[in-house]
Amino acid sequence: MNIFLTGGTGFITWEEIARQAIAVTASKSRIILIDRGYSKEPKNYLVRKIEKHFKLVFKAREKITEHISYLQKVIRGGRAQT
Repeated sequence: MNIFLTGGTGFITWEEIARQAIAVTASKSRIILIDRGYSKEPKNYLVRKIEKHFKLVFKAREKITEHISYLQKVIRGGRAQT
């Protein structure tokens, strides 16, 4: 029996996502970081097994800008494309 965990190939922080959202939307928002004492090293799952068997891999970093732009359009009343 095999168990497959899926996940992204790279760790992305919420800070990175927030900075990208600010850039994409030309916002003047500030990011305030709160140190909660979490480890600097993320706990990642290895995705090699599912990539090898099923050729599935998720590279979120490549899609962040596209998705933020999509959300901005939806929020402003644009039609969502599916």
